[in-house]
Amino acid sequence: MDKSSPSTNDKLPVAHLSAENIPQEYQFEAWRQGASPVFEVSPLKDPKTYACSSTSYKLDQLTVHHTVFDAMQFSRTPQLISGGWSDCITLQFYCSGQMQGALADGTPLVMGSDRISIQDFAHAYSGIGGTRSVGQFGMIIPRHLINAHDKIYTHYPMFSWPVNSPPGRLLTHALSALWQALPEASMMDGPVLASGLVGLLNGLLSHQWDEATHQEMKRATLAAMQGYLNANLHRAELGVESLCQAFYCSRATVYRLFQPLGGVSTYIRDQRLTRCHQELQRCSEATMQTRKAIARRWGFSHWVTFRRHFKQRYGVLPSEVETVLISAHNGRSLESTSYSAEVERVRTWLDSY
Repeated sequence: MDKSSPSTNDKLPVAHLSAENIPQEYQFEAWRQGASPVFEVSPLKDPKTYACSSTSYKLDQLTVHHTVFDAMQFSRTPQLISGGWSDCITLQFYCSGQMQGALADGTPLVMGSDRISIQDFAHAYSGIGGTRSVGQFGMIIPRHLINAHDKIYTHYPMFSWPVNSPPGRLLTHALSALWQALPEASMMDGPVLASGLVGLLNGLLSHQWDEATHQEMKRATLAAMQGYLNANLHRAELGVESLCQAFYCSRATVYRLFQPLGGVSTYIRDQRLTRCHQELQRCSEATMQTRKAIARRWGFSHWVTFRRHFKQRYGVLPSEVETVLISAHNGRSLESTSYSAEVERVRTWLDSY
């Protein structure tokens, strides 16, 4: 045997949750159980037709993964955080699709293929991962390995670099090169590769804070505007002009702040759809009249328009939310399946942070 090539037993630990070894009707449940230490998830379509594929490597103290999944709702709940489940910092890059939502304090949470993002999982958040298939590279890092973790926690729980910026290009290239190397890497390579990636990230972060201070001021203004909009979603006339009057600013300022979120109208519509979806989830037996009342309460005066936007965002009609929710909550047992060990391996890795 070539001594320069690691044996199978010497290679990095890996877990595959893929279409090749998991029937589609079980794929959402496998993903839900594996990810349970990090967040709660709900599908935006029938779980039995849900598609998800994930490969994860244990790289010394890090977990590196690539996941492709259908649209779903994520929630990092206060209960998970207070229970000490997976207190970590993540580096994420969406190679396709996007995820958008907000931290509990209203800070916007937008991740897409144009940015590489850092997120502190000590903060509660919720969001929607795309309306179609999403592809994501990620790295989960123990908090203590990040030199400025206290500053991230206090001031910048969510920030990102454009992928076409020097730091963004360096990080995305490094992640890509790392991913290509992992299948042939040995256990002895693990600490070296992990140390190199974390060292690169710490170096970039050390020069980030001057720019981040400026960005923090913009985020604070945007968060205040979002709070105003969220408190007034029932008002039919809500829009750009409302913000200009409430915050004594120009339309150009409002446009600039909301541009990463797709604009003010898109933000308002998405927030209204979110409230409607949440209410429909809480309705055990919603009638057509109930659904129309919920839509009107959150600012949708035209049922056909609401129905179309709801379908575009969630992949199901308002009348189908209950069916999807019941099916998701009646998750199928994975015990004694050939891939249950893979699910448990991922769950154990995430639970270790």
